Amino acid sequence: TGRGVGSAFTLGLVCLTRPEGALYALAMVALTRLHQPSRWTPPSYRWGVALAAIVGWWIALRWNLFASLVANTYYAKRDADFGAWSYLGTFARANLPLLIALGAALRFALAAHGRRAALSLAWILAGAAFIVRFRGDWMPEWRFIAPIAPCMGALAAAGVAGLRARYGGRVAAAVVLSLLTVAGASAATRALRLRGTQEVSYRGV
Repeated sequence: TGRGVGSAFTLGLVCLTRPEGALYALAMVALTRLHQPSRWTPPSYRWGVALAAIVGWWIALRWNLFASLVANTYYAKRDADFGAWSYLGTFARANLPLLIALGAALRFALAAHGRRAALSLAWILAGAAFIVRFRGDWMPEWRFIAPIAPCMGALAAAGVAGLRARYGGRVAAAVVLSLLTVAGASAATRALRLRGTQEVSYRGV
């Protein structure tokens, strides 16, 4: 947003903690270059240096210790195929009402908070591309999708802001309460089902 190097620090932490972190950085830079400068201030030189410094020392450390640019778990899983489209499909079926709401809110989100909504959407697509490229995951509950859940939340919030601007606060509040009701009911049902099928028991944790 042109507010300094603080966002470079947080984005650098994402790049350190997630194997697809570089995709988020590339998606953000590409998005700022596609938009006109009047709509979105491109990252400054200082911003790029800060991000490179945060991520670069970690890459150098990993190379020094392991002579490898990627984590050891990459090699353990690189030949496995857990069905990426099935992985995404089961998530979509389990969360269909919320995903439909996100799609419906996209137009309002772009109108109200275009930059934020566009960046959220770009990061959602980057996370999905990573899942397709590395063929899903064996663990339940879609842990590869968890990092982009906040982006879905940001997109939903921008959509609610757009609804409020166009139709007023009461309509926006009604939509929010409906979404929370659907999400809460789904989470409660899912929690009960998962308690009987956990890989590690609550007592064990």
